[in-house]
Amino acid sequence: MSQTQTVVTNLRMEKPDWLQVKAIAGELGMSVNKFINYLIKKVITREQLGVVEDYRQARIWEELPKIALKSNGKPMGLSEDDEIIYD
Repeated sequence: MSQTQTVVTNLRMEKPDWLQVKAIAGELGMSVNKFINYLIKKVITREQLGVVEDYRQARIWEELPKIALKSNGKPMGLSEDDEIIYD
C-alpha cells in the first residue's frame, strides 16, 4: 500500500473570494482545505471524463446546424386528418 505525500502550499486569493469559499465550505460542513481539495478533484475528474462545461467547446454546437438542415422526408404542416379537424 503506497502512501501519498501531502504538500503544504500558500494559496493566494482576493479577500471577497476567500470569504465566499469560506462561507460555502461552512454551509457544506467542510473545512476550507477539504472544500478546495474537493473542488480540485471534481475539476480534474470532469476533465479526464471529457465533460465540457463551456458550450462553445462542445461539438454539438458545431453539428447542430447540420442536423437542423436534415430532412426526414415528411412534409411540414398538418396531416390530412389534422386539416379536417382544425380547418
